[in-house]
Amino acid sequence: MKKADNFLKISFDKEKGLLEIPAIEVTDSTDIIFRNLIALEQCYKDARVRITCYSIFMDSIINTERDVALLSQEGIIDRGLAITRTLHFSSMSFAKMLRLISVRITSLNCSTK
Repeated sequence: MKKADNFLKISFDKEKGLLEIPAIEVTDSTDIIFRNLIALEQCYKDARVRITCYSIFMDSIINTERDVALLSQEGIIDRGLAITRTLHFSSMSFAKMLRLISVRITSLNCSTK
């Protein structure tokens, strides 16, 4: 899989039934970065909610360790520096982070612009 310029450029080809999700490198700081960007998007009224919507989308397709393993195998989730810890940590920490963020977002009324 080739490296994408922007991990937010998710596309769906209706004719082929193909969902394309660019790769994202998940490191130990991904959680902090996402939380801060989402806080900015939620607090600044003119901000686009791209990270917020990305987090909700990814949370909706990741439900189990197998989902994370598949996304990793396909090159969508690149464990990056998080691989220095156990495989279980690096696989599930991204999913857990998305789940926690998404729960808080829905209570903040995430809307797409």
